[in-house]
Amino acid sequence: MDVFFEPNLICGWARWPAGGVPLEVVAYFQGKEFGRAMANGPRGDLAAQNLGDCAFKLSLSQTCSAADLTAGRLTVRPVGPNGLLAPLPLGEALRPEQEVQPPPALSALLPLLENLTPESLRKLRQDTTLSPQLARLLDVLGTALSAPLALPGLEDSAHPPEQRISWLPMPVGLVSGDGSTVVGREGWLFLVDGPNAVRSLFPPLASPEQAAPLVAKWAELCTTRQAGCVAQGIGFAQLVIPEKLSALERYLPQPLETPSCLLAGLLPLLTARLGQAHVPALPLLRAVPGLGVFRKLDSHLSPYGTWLLAEAVAVALGLVPLPAPEFRMRGRLEGGDLTQRFFGVDMHEPLAEADASLLAQPELVEDQPPGPGEHQGWRRVWRNPAAPRAETLLVFGNSFSVSDNQAGLCWWLAQHFAEVRFLWSAALDWAEVARVRPAYVLCQTVERYLAHPPGG
Repeated sequence: MDVFFEPNLICGWARWPAGGVPLEVVAYFQGKEFGRAMANGPRGDLAAQNLGDCAFKLSLSQTCSAADLTAGRLTVRPVGPNGLLAPLPLGEALRPEQEVQPPPALSALLPLLENLTPESLRKLRQDTTLSPQLARLLDVLGTALSAPLALPGLEDSAHPPEQRISWLPMPVGLVSGDGSTVVGREGWLFLVDGPNAVRSLFPPLASPEQAAPLVAKWAELCTTRQAGCVAQGIGFAQLVIPEKLSALERYLPQPLETPSCLLAGLLPLLTARLGQAHVPALPLLRAVPGLGVFRKLDSHLSPYGTWLLAEAVAVALGLVPLPAPEFRMRGRLEGGDLTQRFFGVDMHEPLAEADASLLAQPELVEDQPPGPGEHQGWRRVWRNPAAPRAETLLVFGNSFSVSDNQAGLCWWLAQHFAEVRFLWSAALDWAEVARVRPAYVLCQTVERYLAHPPGG
């Protein structure tokens, strides 16, 4: 059983080891039958594993909860030729979280690991009595410890960028040690887990019915934002940046129904309610020929993808688009935020950028980061006296907007505006609007954050 949609829908799969005739599954609550379904439905992830059509959606006759499943009060059992089979196991999303305490031996080992050097680890690795599993762990650790030794090569300007890196083929579907990132096709890395549990927002772990309340809340929130700005004579735009999973689905290691249920439900509502103020990021990014809108080794947009959305924001605000710059490799390598999750090594990739000499260079005149390890409340201000618009744009956003270079949405928008002010905030802060008195407001979020609507 993969997921339970309260109050009465269980989704999962069941099949005979050899396939063949589809199974019927029966739900029982404390011994009483609560519903039946056939496990013969299609599902992309199961087809990718050659399991055939064996998915089920079982509607319960009475209301239950996920806690009933984890406690064993509610079970689902397949029906075999000789009667009921053993209850289906709980999938990862349904298993109760358990606090894991490291064993005493590992706790004693941790201080030793802290003081390891590449040299001492190599000597340890020469021990022929090590088990294969421990040898592999030491190899990964040794690679991470040796990573700083490669930095001089990355920074060696005597060689062109393509000679400072080497593309190492890794198996499609390889998952990082922390479970957050997976290797897709042709070297693309995808964020699939982490604090925002990205994969859980997509079918079959999510459903339109489950997403509907949050979709309605977001639609109402964005409508209220627009109305509040219009009432004050302020231009408004709303931008939801899609996940890399949604924009580049053809490079995923396994088929996935995209976009997430939240974004799929929200897009038509935002188009209908906000009109031009809604920036249609997903179709814009999907329509670009080639693969240049996201970074291969990073969860963020490329400079070209960032520029593309910045110009779409300008159009949504009623501005005239600026001439499109030429994006190509210009000799710079950039690390990615997804790479260290594999081997502790900061891998780099060539970056296609615009010619900076042909662009305005907005000046970062104010930078007020929050405390160490924090992001919320970060304030930045860019000024560009040569901008075609003398007004101020106020941006509420996150890491997709904050960078002071071509990877930052605010940097590109400062090509249009004499002043761009940024506040790292999921909510539209009306007190900040009153303080800044901007001519325009942009609210920017990301698909994975749709699971947590802000208060404003």
